[in-house]
Amino acid sequence: MLNILAPIFALIAIAYACRRLRIFGPNAYVELNRFVVCLALPALIFDVVAHVTPAQLDQPGFVASFGIGALVIFALPPAVFTTCVLFGLAIALLELDLHRGHAAGVTVLKVLGSLARNPMVIAPVCALTVTVGWIEIPSAVDRVIKLLAGSAGPCALVSLGLFLARDDPRNAHPWSAALRPRPLALVALKLVLQPLVTALLAAFVFGLKGMDAQLVVILSALPTGTGAFMLADYYKRDPEVTSATILASTVASVLSLSVCLAVLPRWI
Repeated sequence: MLNILAPIFALIAIAYACRRLRIFGPNAYVELNRFVVCLALPALIFDVVAHVTPAQLDQPGFVASFGIGALVIFALPPAVFTTCVLFGLAIALLELDLHRGHAAGVTVLKVLGSLARNPMVIAPVCALTVTVGWIEIPSAVDRVIKLLAGSAGPCALVSLGLFLARDDPRNAHPWSAALRPRPLALVALKLVLQPLVTALLAAFVFGLKGMDAQLVVILSALPTGTGAFMLADYYKRDPEVTSATILASTVASVLSLSVCLAVLPRWI
């Protein structure tokens, strides 16, 4: 577990130190985050969707257990809380919040227009044409996509570290912010309630057993990813709380995942 978490915190810490030492400017995280949201993350989503197989998609119980469990948690916290399944919904809700105050028809048109131009919405739609076999990606293009996709995670972590070191008098120490009530409540929802709901759905509603049941619960017990911070900062919706939640949930996941790995083989 340490070998997995150490590189994550190392990238955040390096970026944090670079900003404190004034190696990067105060707006570096903004531009890097824009790169991730507009290029790297859409490329990652495209790459995943384009190379999925029908056999991988034909697992309704697995998908439903994870999706419904994630939706339950998504409905509870007021902060941005996303998973791969909920990215589209999260973006739609953020756009709706961004354009509220207009007449209903105008709001709907503005939201639809924004979604139609959003790279993270366009990417999976375009990728489906590859998945169903309508389009074959040239090897050179596929390589470019994979290079961009590979940069999403590291750049997102660096952007998070730069954000945590931002010049703001209200900016608390990262660990102090992570121990505040709201981030801790979100961590409890993500690492305790979501795996529990998912486990109950998998075992008693959709009849998953063995490795499938264990995998879907472990997947739901993973910490909040940097994708949540990318959207929160891009749309200016609780980036402070989201960044603190990512830090706290990543540390706490050492315990939650260890419990899952120890308990699940005996229970499911």
